[in-house]
Amino acid sequence: MENWLKTTHDRIEKNSTAFLGYPLAKDFNYENFAPFLNLCINNVGNPEFLSTLSIDTKEIELKVIAFFAQILKADLEKVWAYVTNGGTEGNLYGLYVAREAYPNAIVYYSESTHYSVKKNSICFSFQE
Repeated sequence: MENWLKTTHDRIEKNSTAFLGYPLAKDFNYENFAPFLNLCINNVGNPEFLSTLSIDTKEIELKVIAFFAQILKADLEKVWAYVTNGGTEGNLYGLYVAREAYPNAIVYYSESTHYSVKKNSICFSFQE
């Protein structure tokens, strides 16, 4: 491993021992996913449609969607979803859908709201 990579790895590993976890889960073992790190993966498009690339994890994405639909007692025939990279992307997509449905809407949020809501509201030209 190159020195700068090792230095970065060692710093993160050391600081992780005293890290409380927010906004990350520390009680999750990623070993089963390690083999995917050396693969080129592209989940472009709707998870319900096949990709022309065939280098995606859409089957897993659909299982995740079904898992949360069951928890939320949602009818899979009546909902559409996709798995985002994280909270920022989820907020971005939610604001995008809102803008498309309600172009003259005003976004209300508290001081405690994730920073991405304000940032993305500005990008979408919502009133604050």
